[in-house]
Amino acid sequence: MTPEEIKERIKEQFASILKAGQETEISGIEEDSYGHSAGTPFEEWVKSRLTDNGWIVYYPNEFVVKLCQRIDRRQNLIEVLRENWWSSLLVRREQINDCIAGKRVGRWQQEGADLVLLYGDDLLRDSESVILLNVKSHNIIRKSRPPNIMSGQRLLQFFHEILVKRGYKTKLERLEIWFIGIGYVVENSNALIQEVYVKDLFKLDASKIPQINFDAAIQIQWHVKDMVEKDQSKTEFIRDLCKTFLMQWKKHAKNKEEKYIKLVTEIDQILSK
Repeated sequence: MTPEEIKERIKEQFASILKAGQETEISGIEEDSYGHSAGTPFEEWVKSRLTDNGWIVYYPNEFVVKLCQRIDRRQNLIEVLRENWWSSLLVRREQINDCIAGKRVGRWQQEGADLVLLYGDDLLRDSESVILLNVKSHNIIRKSRPPNIMSGQRLLQFFHEILVKRGYKTKLERLEIWFIGIGYVVENSNALIQEVYVKDLFKLDASKIPQINFDAAIQIQWHVKDMVEKDQSKTEFIRDLCKTFLMQWKKHAKNKEEKYIKLVTEIDQILSK
């Protein structure tokens, strides 16, 4: 199956899960839960539902460990974990060292995905045939600004890493990064899943990104539910993201410049009296 076909199948499967009303409750979720720890149960829920429906899904550190177990030679391990398209998003040097030393491989805060879905036939041979899944949850009763989905700066740096390599067009076509949005309500410390959305990063209309928050690690902020997709190539998405990034940056920089000039000028005027 192609990634496009997989996406449609997964959307259908989540729709069936919601319609049946089974396996849609997560315990231990408070009304005011927020942050990474609050999102972990929803990552676990998505992983379990996908696995139940026959997909092979790993946490990023599990994915790294599985590859380590399939690779005998140290040099081969380093090459695989450094040269795949997902390397800079999923793997850091400490994890490679831990793999080589036979130590426990933990997760890290800057992972570029919450889950890794393998759609190839063989983990080692098809190690680039994966889809990176980012799970975002939202209490639909509580009003809140769009969540951070990914650093815009990191995305552009990642694309640059791909584009400067020889044969980048082949590598570029392998990139698959999706967002899974979970809408829920809370009753008696239980989250009841109401909505599931699946969106492809490279199908997003970058011109409609609500905000790139340059005050918060340059995070792209967007509710998965509100993401607008369109038919386009990966290169078209990257070009549009670059345009949107620069446009929002210039606006942000101008506003900040005006703010600080006014602040400094007023301080200077007061001190000059």
